[in-house]
Amino acid sequence: MVYELKSVTKKKLKYLDQRNLEIALLEVDRALDDIEILPKEKYLDKSSEAQVLIAHKKDIPILAAALYANADYLLTGDSHFFTDKVKSKLKVRKAREFFDEIEKA
Repeated sequence: MVYELKSVTKKKLKYLDQRNLEIALLEVDRALDDIEILPKEKYLDKSSEAQVLIAHKKDIPILAAALYANADYLLTGDSHFFTDKVKSKLKVRKAREFFDEIEKA
C-alpha cells in the first residue's frame, strides 16, 4: 500500500518539476513515520469479508486492512469503495469530503 501511495502521489503531482516532486515524496515518507504500517499477515483473516464487499480484486487488501484496523474513515478517490456494501462497514470519503466534515464538527 505504501508503494500505491507513492505511485498515486507521483501521478497526481506529475506537473511538478523533478526537484519539487522529490520534496513531495520526502514529505510522504515523513508522514509515514507517524503511521503504523500493518503487516499483511495481520489483516489476511479479513480478506474473505472484504472479498464479499468489493468486486475489484486489487482493492481487497486495502479494504481488509481497513476492516482489521476498525478504521473510523477510509479516505480514497477510488470509486470501487463507494458502494452501499462497503459503506455499510466503513465511512468512505473523498479527502475533500472528509476535510469538510471535520471542519463542520
